[in-house]
Amino acid sequence: MPYKTIVVQADCDASAADRYRTAAMLARQNRAHLVGVASAMHPIWLDRFQRRNDQLDLDSFLSALESEATKALDGFLQAAREHEVESVETRCVHDDMSVALALQATHADLAVLSRPGSGNPGVIGSATGSPALAAMVAMQSGAPVLMVPSIGGPLHAGRPAVVAWKVCPEARRALHFSLPLLRHASQVHVAVVARKFEIEPGKPREREPGGDIALFLARHGLKVEVHQLETRGEVGETLLGLADDVHAELLVMGCYGHHRYREYLLGGVTRDVLTHATLPVLMAH
Repeated sequence: MPYKTIVVQADCDASAADRYRTAAMLARQNRAHLVGVASAMHPIWLDRFQRRNDQLDLDSFLSALESEATKALDGFLQAAREHEVESVETRCVHDDMSVALALQATHADLAVLSRPGSGNPGVIGSATGSPALAAMVAMQSGAPVLMVPSIGGPLHAGRPAVVAWKVCPEARRALHFSLPLLRHASQVHVAVVARKFEIEPGKPREREPGGDIALFLARHGLKVEVHQLETRGEVGETLLGLADDVHAELLVMGCYGHHRYREYLLGGVTRDVLTHATLPVLMAH
């Protein structure tokens, strides 16, 4: 099914232009409704105010945040007009951006965000902010998230894609959600990465790793090649290396992690890809 509602993160960051361009392209391809979401609140800003409240006026502080969100949404609307998106909406929310985007993504087919900024990418959702925003939104909402990197540029249709495959619900959901994108890829490279291809007791095992999912994709009319890759290093590094070798424009993967009180702890592959990817990544939890 095509994407019919797409949510995009709206802010004044330098990465916004590529994010808007990608979201607008997908909205046009799918004749989708595009929603720009800006936040006028963030825990780190409130924390700074509480520690400096003798120097700041709360009303002025909140007004400045509101103005910044309005500026972000104005930039989003201008980009949507320039890219000729037919159905557009803006929402300014007074909550943490990760919470706001997760809520909006729950009611959408896709969320388009930017690569997380500096910080510890392995722990997200703490009181000091969310350096791995894409993963947090994916885990909170259950919706697919397309992360557009701050370097490397926006998504382009008609180029190769890499699918990181393993027999698990996260990879299956990511693959299913990515089909509207994969239909525009010139070729789909299915990557099955393991430190050793052997049967693990109690876990499902494909007769030929990647073979059945390649047939599934081929029945959707896609040109598919399977790569069985053994690695002694990091799986995330191997995936990004393959993406670079085949000149991929998109990486599709499951988002792995778990919740521990006000924090989301990311799996190693998710953390590595979020940290180092220079191509758009679609992930789902």
